[in-house]
Order: sequence, then C-alpha cells, then structure tokens
Amino acid sequence: GIMRLSYSQLEWFLRCPYVYKYLFIDKNSLPRCNDAVFGGILHNVLEHIYKDRPVILTLSEALAFYEKDWESREAAAYFSSPLDAQVHFKEGLTIINAYYQKNNLPEGGQEARILALEQFFEVPVEDKKTGQTHLFTGRIDRIDKLPNGLEVIDYKTSKSLRSEAEIAKDLQLSLYHLGIAALWPRMVKECGEEVYVSLYFLRHTQKVSVKKTARQLKETQGQLLEYIRQME
Repeated sequence: GIMRLSYSQLEWFLRCPYVYKYLFIDKNSLPRCNDAVFGGILHNVLEHIYKDRPVILTLSEALAFYEKDWESREAAAYFSSPLDAQVHFKEGLTIINAYYQKNNLPEGGQEARILALEQFFEVPVEDKKTGQTHLFTGRIDRIDKLPNGLEVIDYKTSKSLRSEAEIAKDLQLSLYHLGIAALWPRMVKECGEEVYVSLYFLRHTQKVSVKKTARQLKETQGQLLEYIRQME
C-alpha cells in the first residue's frame, strides 16, 4: 500500500524492525530517556532565540527560558540521580553560553539569514514500478538563506562529532535536502551547487557542512524506495 513515513519511523525500522512494529504498527510508546529530554529542551531554546526575529533573545533571556523549560518539563525526573540532573542542567547553561559567544549573539546578524525554524515538510516519492506515491515527512530545525545558496542546519546534542564523510551519507540530511527541494523548488534550482546540509554539534560549538547536488535528490529517492520495499 501507500506509505506515509517520518524520518524517525524509517530510522527505527532500519535500526530494528521489531521496535518499529512495536512503536508504529502496534502503537506503543517508549519511555522517554534523559538524552531525548535534554536534547528537546536545547532545541526548544534555540528555536526561541530566533522566534521573534529580527529581535533575538539576549543571553540572560535565553538562559531564563532554558531554566523555565527545564522546570516545566520536570526534566530532573528523567535522570538517574539528582546529581546527574544537576550536571546536565549546568551543561545546558554552558552550551547556551558558548553558542552566544561563538555566534556573536545577539548582534551576529544571523536573524537576517534565517528562512525558517522547525519547518515541516512532506516529500512525495513515486515508485514507477507500482505506480504508487509514498510520502516522507520531517521537520527541519533551521534553514538559512546564504548570499547565493541555502543551508539546512540540524542541531545535535550528541557527545561525539561526526566527519564530513559520515554527514555526506547521512540519510536524515539527505531527506532534508529532498524536503527543501519540495518546499522551495525554484530557489533550490537557482542555488545550483550552493546547497549545504550541516550538523551543528552544540556540545562542541562546531558545525560540519557538506554540499548537496541536484543528482543526489534522485539517488535519495531511489534509496527511500528501496527501504519501502524492504518494509513491505
């Protein structure tokens, strides 16, 4: 049949078909883990920093927002001990501080570049063999308009960095590339070779970027159809 899939569903299937079935076919949920909660709060803070652009939150406003979000989500409850929660809470403050310094906020002029935050997309991918069109959905943390290009930015709270080679093969970022091509086909076409996908590693205040080409859009579609056939 026709499938509608989000990236996280696809990721679970590739990691473990049994977990995929448990979550998305049998409609169970997994307990939330501290990594997910911590990452979720930081993503939320980063969205809010720029939400009312051109006005950007000051550092103290961003830290206050973080503290409030931590409290309202009762984040401490997800950690193994009060000490562990405290360590992570402090690490979050450090990450936000470092982000402001590295990006020279609030005067960094980034707000002018930001095209979208938390942008939802859906990409139709047609299977010529069966005549069916499947839908892939996702949400992109941030999309920037460069002087003559576009950049997709995905924030990561992982402890380890990843190389450009790994990022070039990253399925999530390839899907995001398809996502922006579906949202802004003309703009993506006009940008030609100047389309970038980036992972921003918050713990390292480091961004790793790779270029994407028009040809890769077709390759990604082929890869996604291959996974759909495995799922069926």
